Amino acid sequence: MMVAIFPYTRFSEQLRFVTKSSQQVKIHIKNYEGLVRYAASITKDWALSEDIVQDAFLRIGSKSPNAPDSYLRRIVHNLCIDQLRKQQRELQRFDHETPIISYSEQKPTQESALAGKQELKLVIKALAELPQITRKVVELHRLEGLKLREIASCLNLSVTQTHEHLHTGIKHCMKVLNAKR
Repeated sequence: MMVAIFPYTRFSEQLRFVTKSSQQVKIHIKNYEGLVRYAASITKDWALSEDIVQDAFLRIGSKSPNAPDSYLRRIVHNLCIDQLRKQQRELQRFDHETPIISYSEQKPTQESALAGKQELKLVIKALAELPQITRKVVELHRLEGLKLREIASCLNLSVTQTHEHLHTGIKHCMKVLNAKR
């Protein structure tokens, strides 16, 4: 008796699989071109859009959502956004590398070097006008690269006081620089 039930169960599973896969094929045929156009409108790349739509159909896989059209559209939308974010991260990574190389290869002109020296003299003059503690905070932060907490612990100040001294010092330096321009 068990032998007779097993083949019947197996046949019904196969029949269910064929029915489900034929529904998926119909959904695929019905939505493919529209989804590729939708994805291309986001990514601006037809071949990439085709790949995204194929990936969306693979992701829907054995699921049978109530509204497969809108479900597929949402999957395609999310995959497009993921792809754009990935491309943006890659561009940012390469954008950070490029200026370092180009700046190291550039030599300043005599004009820009002279302007830089004049600005440096003005900043040194502005720093000399500051109270000693404010000058020390600005120097430690801007020249030494220390964080506010580190400066605060070195000078026995609170972080808030350190921040106020830094703000005051930078504001004064900017005022002196802008007055000479």
